[in-house]
Amino acid sequence: MKKTHNAGNIYNKNHKSTGIFFIEDVKKNGSITSKIKDNNTLLVNIEPNSISEPVLVHVEITASTLSNYFSDTAFINRSGIDTLSLIPKSSLTLTDNLAIANVKKIDAWDKIFTTYSNNEKWANTESLENQFACHYDFAKKKDSWNLEPYRPNVGYFATVLAACNP
Repeated sequence: MKKTHNAGNIYNKNHKSTGIFFIEDVKKNGSITSKIKDNNTLLVNIEPNSISEPVLVHVEITASTLSNYFSDTAFINRSGIDTLSLIPKSSLTLTDNLAIANVKKIDAWDKIFTTYSNNEKWANTESLENQFACHYDFAKKKDSWNLEPYRPNVGYFATVLAACNP
C-alpha cells in the first residue's frame, strides 16, 4: 500500500493494485493519521480535539477494475497510427478530494498497464504514463483520452507543455 495522506492504494502480493482506501473524520473534530506497518498493516491513529465528543470516522475501501474508471478502452487505429483510446467515467474524473484523486490516478494507471502492457501494440511505457497523467491532471473533460505509443518520452512537464501530445 502506498500512503497519500489518509488515502492509499492496496496492492496484492504481485504488486498489482487491487483497490484504494480513504479515511476521514466526518465531524472534523479530530486528527487522523495513517501509516503502513510491515507493508501489510494499515495503522490508523485518531486524536480527538475533545475527549468529551466522539470522533466519527468514515473508512472507505474499494476494490477496483479497469471498468470502474473507463466505460471503454481499446487499441484503435487513427490515420494509420495505433492509439490506446480510453473513455473515462465520472467516477475517475469528478473527485474533489486531492488525496482520493491521487490514489485513483495511480490505481487507474496500474489497471491500464496490467491490462495492456503485454499487447503487441504497447510500447514506450514512460511516454504513455506521462500522456495518461497529463490527461488526468489537465484534460479530464475530454470525451476520450488517446495515448499514443509512438510519441517520444520527453518527461511529464514537457508532455504537459505539449498539451499531452509530445
